[in-house]
Amino acid sequence: MNVAVKFAVLTNGNDAKVDKKAMQGALRTLLVDWLQMNSGFDANSESDDDIFRFKGAFDLIGHLANAFGRREICLKDDNEHLAMLFGAINQAQTLKTLCSKKQALSKANFALLCSVLAMLPIKTEKLTAELSEVVKDGLMLVQKSYLDHSDLNSQCSDAVLNMAQLTYDNFQDSKA
Repeated sequence: MNVAVKFAVLTNGNDAKVDKKAMQGALRTLLVDWLQMNSGFDANSESDDDIFRFKGAFDLIGHLANAFGRREICLKDDNEHLAMLFGAINQAQTLKTLCSKKQALSKANFALLCSVLAMLPIKTEKLTAELSEVVKDGLMLVQKSYLDHSDLNSQCSDAVLNMAQLTYDNFQDSKA
């Protein structure tokens, strides 16, 4: 079954005749495996074509969090579905591995990082432990690489503003 369909079944408020706990565990395991095999952060990822496709599991998780995570039911602090997505990133050590490397990210990898960090639904009163770890590691990677890719300042700015909870749904929050 398609990952997006599985996640949609999990986040659906209806009582389905599906063991959601078992499905959530299996989906998390699948995402961790995908992140370890094809996170999207590749050494040879500089090719850029005009065809849209997910650039690995990290990009897919960002899309799922953006598409489903902005629903009202998912914005609660203790939402288990978003915690599962962010927990998979942490369990796979995707961002931590990149943080531990000495060199900055390549341009394509930095663009992928900024793109995903800019779309994550981070607007909450209190960050979950899983999301907190993703934000911390993401900020460390941005700080490590942004000087090497000044042509991506706009994307980098979008990511930092989102992680600092200054934007949401691609609009500036304002209190008039």
